[in-house]
Amino acid sequence: MSAMNSLKRLAKNEKFQQVLNDLQNEVELSKKDQEYILSCAILFIKSYQKDERRTSHFEIAYFIVLLFYRNYKDSRPLLDVSVDFGFYPVTNFLLEKEMSSLSSFQKQNLSNRIKEFKEDGITLTLEQRKNNLKVVSSEGNQISYIAPTSFGKSSLFLKIIEKRDDRRVAIIVPTKSLLAQTYRVLNKSFPDRKVISHDEMYDGENDFIATLTQERALRLLKNKDVSFDLLIIDEAHNIFEYSSRSILLTRLIRRNRKRNINSKNYYFSPLVADSSNLLIEKAELTEYSIKFNVKEPLFFGLDEQGNSLSYNRFTDSFSMLENSQDYISYITENKKENNFVYINTPRKIENFAKLFAESREKKQSRLLEKLAEVISKNVHEDFYAVDLIQRGVIYIHGKLPDLIKEYLESKFREYSELDFLVANTVILEGVNLPIDNLFILNAYGLSSKDLVNLIGRVNRLNEVFNRESGRLEKLLVPAHFVTCEFNDPRAKILNSLKKFTSHLTKDIVKNPLLSSFDFEELRKTADSGSGASEEAQRKLSTYDDLVEKELYLVNDSTAPDEMVRKIFLESNFDRNYSDVDYVVETLTEREAIFKKDLEWNLKNPIEKIYEFFIDGLEDKMTDPAFARLRFETARNYYKGFVHNLHTLPLKEHINDVVKYFKAISKSDVRRYIFIGYSYGELSRDNNSNNKLYIDLSKKSHREQVNLALIKIKLESDFVSYKLNDHINFLKEINLISEDEYNLFIYGTSQVRNTKYTKLGLSSTLVNKLEKDQQLENIEIDELGHISVKKEFKEYIQKQDDLLRFEISKYILV
Repeated sequence: MSAMNSLKRLAKNEKFQQVLNDLQNEVELSKKDQEYILSCAILFIKSYQKDERRTSHFEIAYFIVLLFYRNYKDSRPLLDVSVDFGFYPVTNFLLEKEMSSLSSFQKQNLSNRIKEFKEDGITLTLEQRKNNLKVVSSEGNQISYIAPTSFGKSSLFLKIIEKRDDRRVAIIVPTKSLLAQTYRVLNKSFPDRKVISHDEMYDGENDFIATLTQERALRLLKNKDVSFDLLIIDEAHNIFEYSSRSILLTRLIRRNRKRNINSKNYYFSPLVADSSNLLIEKAELTEYSIKFNVKEPLFFGLDEQGNSLSYNRFTDSFSMLENSQDYISYITENKKENNFVYINTPRKIENFAKLFAESREKKQSRLLEKLAEVISKNVHEDFYAVDLIQRGVIYIHGKLPDLIKEYLESKFREYSELDFLVANTVILEGVNLPIDNLFILNAYGLSSKDLVNLIGRVNRLNEVFNRESGRLEKLLVPAHFVTCEFNDPRAKILNSLKKFTSHLTKDIVKNPLLSSFDFEELRKTADSGSGASEEAQRKLSTYDDLVEKELYLVNDSTAPDEMVRKIFLESNFDRNYSDVDYVVETLTEREAIFKKDLEWNLKNPIEKIYEFFIDGLEDKMTDPAFARLRFETARNYYKGFVHNLHTLPLKEHINDVVKYFKAISKSDVRRYIFIGYSYGELSRDNNSNNKLYIDLSKKSHREQVNLALIKIKLESDFVSYKLNDHINFLKEINLISEDEYNLFIYGTSQVRNTKYTKLGLSSTLVNKLEKDQQLENIEIDELGHISVKKEFKEYIQKQDDLLRFEISKYILV
């Protein structure tokens, strides 16, 4: 019988399952069973050493050793494994903290062995060290690095930039939160180079380091003289999706490569099975990857009967822990220091956070009282978070204003008294948080890779190996799958655990612009005559059009009479209309007419958007949100909203919206307000699947306050991602002036002020700094580096904590 078959039988062996489950569930083992389970671990390790394709054999052995260390505080098996397989951060921690039984000679010998794996105060694994060196020195043009979350990619970015010494560098990040964080790091690390975080910060330099979203990078590449010698793509797995942002990312990569054939592309991700799937066209790609994670998940669950369970992914088996308890009690009893509760939708997040907080006493904490006061003062005293904070609970989701979301995240990092964070996948888009426990209350729609990414946020390695507070037990990452009323009815949550039984997960490539996209399979389905063939034919037609469009857009040489078409397609406005050729022809005619119309220059920018993009084209419009501007009342609303967005502090803006809510809630006709899918309860078109509205007359004052906050974020995003794009279009074809553009986008036409808003500071903050005569105490040099005078530091110390936080995101004080 082969070793492989023997091991498969062992994994299914009743005694092995029982002993492993007892070890996992902290049931005391007899000496004989302790020896047995460690012998099994040795057998698995030997199997892996004979054939390194058997990675799951090493993983189960390592899992056993970690459990044994946790249960019996016996460091010897863990030390042996960490030394033999190059898990040197574990080795180093054991040497410094626990291995008193080793002789001085043994300690010194091991210390010398791992000395070369220490960098900047951090100990690297053998795999990490080898791959980092290769990645930094690689000569390839297409390079990928696939490593688990928290394996230090940020420091690797810096080393790549230092080593390659390319003149035009861009790091592409998926969110504005990461943009600000990366910008600060680059400014500090490269004081002698121009650093930019916005396309409009570029001023003709041929030597710069940029951190940009794909949208900003593409706007920068509208200057045909610009390209990037080095392009670093963070969270590269996002390119697999069929979404507008993924399409923009592929366009960015294709355009840059066409313009700069020798450019180097680096792809970083924790979630890619085959890096060749990342490529837009067939090419040679060098992949480096970390095979093993030093962390192992520890799975638990609560079933429909209220039974507490543990789950073993290696044996695909559940074992009972406790009987009958409700999910609130389960979460309370299994909490740790910093708990993350995952729920998928904003409304469910808020409802659970309020419900859970009611089960907790208010904490006697002056820190939390002060935080609640800051939130009350700057957001609103009726904002749900105010009460929740005092019970140690906060919630965040994508429908909260970015500044408030990021501020609450920062306080979760700082205050141990805040021990519960309720959120959705927005947590994956921000900065790292100190999470040591995960509760998943809704897993519908999450792929196995999404789940791996969520779990990767728990017990980050810098926390595990922290000299003061670190504990190796944190290498076992607890993840609880909780059956409750917040589950999606379409799927049982405990079934999600089955996604972890397979070691390898294939990449799901939905982006038709990638070379690995399976057009052949789609064509077969389209030609099959089956029930799915009609949908496949529709997709095939859409994807073929997209491929043709992107090939057209990558061409830099555009005839003058094609300019409107090019910008129209570049802006993805073809998604907003039917009969695109007719619409483009109409807009081209309007460009010539309006350039000669003297009255055009006197009109409000929103009226210009209406007259250019909507008037007379209503029957061609397919985007109902944008089509609302055909109504004068909607246009007037957004004129006021854009003004308030730039001028009113958040609390005043909320009060203004609530006042508006109160006025229209008394009307029989107008009391329904558009709020979007996340919070919508009613349909206005007799379509039960199109619930985008709420009835304000049925909402209490407190509910209206919190809905006002959501409404402001919803409309802010509409301005940022819809109206601003149309204003950009008009600016490109010279139908709007520079001053109009700056006033609409940044809230000011003063060039001195726009340079601060381009950094990321809100226009309301810039207005305050100007009013308080502090802009003169902030200096931005020609390289984009920021310095402040002593007077500004003194000023900041006297300000509100939220204002200090916003400043600190962009300016080191």
